[in-house]
Amino acid sequence: ERGQDILLLVEYFLRELSMENGKKLKKIDADALEVLCAYHWPGNVRELKNIVERLVIMLPSDTIKAKDLPVHLQSQKASEPRFEINYGSLRDARNSFEKEYIQKLLESNNWNISKTAEELKVGRNNLYNKIKAYKLEQQRSLD
Repeated sequence: ERGQDILLLVEYFLRELSMENGKKLKKIDADALEVLCAYHWPGNVRELKNIVERLVIMLPSDTIKAKDLPVHLQSQKASEPRFEINYGSLRDARNSFEKEYIQKLLESNNWNISKTAEELKVGRNNLYNKIKAYKLEQQRSLD
């Protein structure tokens, strides 16, 4: 009901959730903020908090852009499919999400296995097995 509060809430959640998760404070660009303000928020403040938390944890970039927001928040043409990738089965979709989620957490933690396993709330051996199963590799910079 109070769209003008979105900016204040987003900034508050970014600060709080960054500290809570030991992450660097992210900025939000104007286009992303515009998308957030245009959304009708059926889940209210809790939905907004959950989205910001996911971005704080998963997004390796220091700036949140409109393209980083969940698809359902972004305006789409009616003819566009909601999901761009056809996974084939629920298991394939779940595995794809899990692989991407683990990869992003590993990157955001500079491949610190212990810290990533703690954030995932799994044992280190379990995480090592997932890394091996999904053939995840640390991207080396060419600097």
